[in-house]
Amino acid sequence: MTLLYKKTSSIHSQITRPQPAPQNPLRAKNLRFVSDEVQELRRKLPDVSLAETRGLLRAYSELTLHHPDAQGAPLAQARSFIEELREHFAQTRQDDGFADTIRSVEQEVILGTLKSNPTEVALRFLSGIPGNAGRRHGMLQRLLIHTLNNGLVNSDSIHGHTRDLVNPDHLLYLDMLQKAGLIDWLDVKRADINGEELALSPDRLKANLEFEVRDFCHSNAGYRKLKDQLLGLDLNQLEKAASQGLAPPEDVVKTVVEARKLMLDIDLGMGRRWDLELLKSPDYWPSRDDHEAFLKLEGIKFLKSPAIFRAQRQWLVDQHNHHKKFPNVVIEGAGPTGMMSAICQYQAGAKVQIVEKRNLQYDRVQVVRLDPKWMDMLRFYMGEEFDQLFTDPAHPSGVEGKGIIRDDGFGEIVTAELEKAMQRELSKVEALNDVRGHLDLTAQCELREIRNPDGGHGYKAVAHKLDADMPVEFDDVDLVICAGGKSSPTRKRYLTAETVTEEEQYGVCTWKGEDMRDNQFGSFLDFRQMIVVEGHFTASAIFKMREAVRSLQGERTLTDDVAGELIQKINTLEGRLLSLRGQERVYQ
Repeated sequence: MTLLYKKTSSIHSQITRPQPAPQNPLRAKNLRFVSDEVQELRRKLPDVSLAETRGLLRAYSELTLHHPDAQGAPLAQARSFIEELREHFAQTRQDDGFADTIRSVEQEVILGTLKSNPTEVALRFLSGIPGNAGRRHGMLQRLLIHTLNNGLVNSDSIHGHTRDLVNPDHLLYLDMLQKAGLIDWLDVKRADINGEELALSPDRLKANLEFEVRDFCHSNAGYRKLKDQLLGLDLNQLEKAASQGLAPPEDVVKTVVEARKLMLDIDLGMGRRWDLELLKSPDYWPSRDDHEAFLKLEGIKFLKSPAIFRAQRQWLVDQHNHHKKFPNVVIEGAGPTGMMSAICQYQAGAKVQIVEKRNLQYDRVQVVRLDPKWMDMLRFYMGEEFDQLFTDPAHPSGVEGKGIIRDDGFGEIVTAELEKAMQRELSKVEALNDVRGHLDLTAQCELREIRNPDGGHGYKAVAHKLDADMPVEFDDVDLVICAGGKSSPTRKRYLTAETVTEEEQYGVCTWKGEDMRDNQFGSFLDFRQMIVVEGHFTASAIFKMREAVRSLQGERTLTDDVAGELIQKINTLEGRLLSLRGQERVYQ
């Protein structure tokens, strides 16, 4: 009997080579779990989310991988019910999400097995699979294709989700498959990706990684300029000075700011394909100095110092003022996307005008979920505001943030908190520039028309100031960015609607308090289907309704009788909210 999978599952831990032996008690436990999960999930249909299927899928994947000889009604029922779930999620436009959930669970099971056992044990296990393959061939093949696709496809991950990046575990998997002689057996030598036929091989993937790193070292002018300065920095001394609130020398601060921007470029470049944990290995760098310089860059990314943040804002202003001409850019919408666009356009030398239909005191209590690349940009551009916004367990600041950074690198925060912080940061940047009016935000102003160039001039953007009921015109506009959301009149009038996917990849929910900070939401697709109605939210909503009624009653807008009836209805609503079992489906 070979001990395998001992650390990676709470459901079972022992695997035996196929033999006509008595029923393995741990396998029996797993079969019982599968049977129970099928009954429970079937009872809950159609109110089943992707997150809730992970337990069943994990147990089924473990049985498939470690007990290919397992038979019986529970497995047959599980296979049939998984197909029912596939149909259910297809009907709710979540079929891609379900396929991704299956793949991610299979990856956890396979990689967990390989990592939790000595190399010789894991290799012996893999080598024995072809003799009794069953459904294991498909599991191993799907993970191999996914890994090779991530490392070979020409298009990088937009969001930088950890599931879309090649990480050290994937390379461990490739190495073990090669040593076990399973690459040819899995038969994934070629694949048709976006109409292009690519040869898929572990060697080509590693060559891609080495080429990208080497190309960065040789071709990135910023890196070549900073390399020697990075090697000369004492990172420990910098971290100590930062923790004591001491300002580093001016030349060091300048190097640190430029290094932070260079690290952001890496995050938004190579970091969309390769997990940066992979790049920490010296194996892929042209020289020891290049590897050391990268580790310095990675450490500098998380330095926290008022002097560094001030210098970073001044660097942004200097980047703007360095340009001789300032194109006029109008941005519709002062939400997170609009303001991030404004910062980036300002850095690139644009004179930016943001117009926002709402009053800036408008309180958007929805939660926005930000992908890892958004978080990288916020960490760079927001300075000390970032630590006020997000609690980062991996890099604690001692400040309790208004939002959180999850294990998968995604951030979650109430939209209003993020918007206010970004508005403050834009104001700080604008205040540093002697030339004013290059980064303006006008609230209660609706963009209504874009007129074509006339007489060699640029476009004219016509808006309406809602609080003053008067038109506002912006002349000689070079670029209009529509970031006003799906109700934007500019979007409806000038942008053609195009279906990119049948799935809803975006969703919002409302929460405050601790109850939503639950790691069961392992991915954005899990998160967007569920809302937890918890005590703080319910109490706050009821309190606001009662206060609104009392205020109207005090202003004599409501009679006492009508106010009394409304309060009674609010009391009834409160009782119904408190009786909810706490979890409701959310459909866009």
